[in-house]
Amino acid sequence: MDWTDRVRDLMRRREMTQLKLAEKSGYSAPGLNRLLNGKRGPSHESLSAIASALGTTVEYLMHGIDRPESSAQVSMVPMLADEQINKWQLAPDSIKEAVSQWIACPSSKAGMRTFAYRVSTDDMHAPAGSMSIAPGAIVYIDPDTNLDRGVTGLFLVNGQAVVREAHQIAGEWFMTPTNGKYQAIQMTGNAIFVGQVVGILQLP
Repeated sequence: MDWTDRVRDLMRRREMTQLKLAEKSGYSAPGLNRLLNGKRGPSHESLSAIASALGTTVEYLMHGIDRPESSAQVSMVPMLADEQINKWQLAPDSIKEAVSQWIACPSSKAGMRTFAYRVSTDDMHAPAGSMSIAPGAIVYIDPDTNLDRGVTGLFLVNGQAVVREAHQIAGEWFMTPTNGKYQAIQMTGNAIFVGQVVGILQLP
């Protein structure tokens, strides 16, 4: 039995369809299908997201170690759109019912207010960089973290979310991309630091 067999076995036990598993783990249905059919090898992040959505561990999926019903800490976090982020920061309970998708968070660093955000731009996509985040990737943001030099975080600029690295030059804060096509943006009154990226799920 390999990891895909264990996934299908757990789906059967939990009466979970592949479409529901894709939704809970942050994958598109075709992306998850490629993984389960062996057309693409799983990354540790992929396995963590799938294991979290199924309520088990990566060790169980890969090696059959531990019980399927392991007491793994599974956090379900909201997938937020740009216009929901500020509301979530100020009063999470006020928009919980408006959130249409909740997904498993594989990061052990997740806090009480951690949320997920799907990256749509290639600002941080640089294969040679220290951290590369491709368009379509899901980042997990913890609003209870602080702005610090060199951290990758999510910012709101005029209400639009951007993922950048924070750098301080001559006392001024800048939001810096890893993709050389883009320029750093100085943090002024129209820019808000939301929180640090505490996890990344790169999707196939």
